[in-house]
Amino acid sequence: MSSTNAPNPPGTVPTVVSPPAVESPTTSQFNDAEYKAIGDQYNSIESRIAWDWLCGGNRHFAYYDQPTRWPFPISAGQKRMQAKLLEVLDLLPGSHVLDAGCGDGHVAIDLAQSGKLRITAFDVVDRHVENARRNVAAAGLQDKITVEKLGFESLNGIPEGTYDGVYTSEALLHATDTERVLTEFLRVLKPGGHMVLHEYHNDFMDGDLIGFPRAIARAPVGQNVPAFTRAKMFFEGVMEKAGFESVVVRNYSDNIEPMARLLNISAMWRRVVMGLRLQRFFPNTAAREEGYVGQQHWAYVSISGRKPGVLRWL
Repeated sequence: MSSTNAPNPPGTVPTVVSPPAVESPTTSQFNDAEYKAIGDQYNSIESRIAWDWLCGGNRHFAYYDQPTRWPFPISAGQKRMQAKLLEVLDLLPGSHVLDAGCGDGHVAIDLAQSGKLRITAFDVVDRHVENARRNVAAAGLQDKITVEKLGFESLNGIPEGTYDGVYTSEALLHATDTERVLTEFLRVLKPGGHMVLHEYHNDFMDGDLIGFPRAIARAPVGQNVPAFTRAKMFFEGVMEKAGFESVVVRNYSDNIEPMARLLNISAMWRRVVMGLRLQRFFPNTAAREEGYVGQQHWAYVSISGRKPGVLRWL
């Protein structure tokens, strides 16, 4: 991706000619009721066990370079996944980046430290925003990271051409209008700006909901994760339609297998849930059951693209 940029001398900071003023996102258009189910999902006991207890609040898969039956320490694998994201994001120190759906802020903190980036992070769940702000303060990064409460559908409050980069880490599935969100990501990027999505990619045809997508579609949170029920090649096509170029898909499915297996084992009681038809009350557990059975129909991918133009370096 860096080959498409103008030369970037060491130690310089990216910018564009006559950039618009940088402002923080606004929450004026945020609708609490619209996202209540998302908060309920992440506040559920099963979510807290899987992500808070098992993963220390870092809500994304770990990356493993080699096949292994032993996924621990998970935090080390998650650091490797974050390093992959930073590598593909491909920005110089000092770049201003948007973290869309930041959770407890662990990814933003790591990228601010490892990549020397300035990050504006947002999330729609109150507990996530509070935790992220507390974690940022504990890391002493208040001058590098700003955390806001914001929904994907309120991005129009951000001025055009604000950011050098945008990324998501298993968060875009909550967008109710993914096409519009990607169009907004393109708008808020500077010319030549980079976007990286670490998301789930389905390999099935319209009307044939199987595996993980089927479980999610049947659950109460289904209306809040429409990306799970979209057809094959969804992200590539929509990114290109939105105006992104140099779209590349990297399949990390084999690299997350050790942690995926662990999560599946940790949900062994799913048999009870399925047998008693309690899927509606335990959507994550039900989803793991269906997802493991239909694992050949979904993939964990890193999808990158670039806004047309040249991201200039002074």
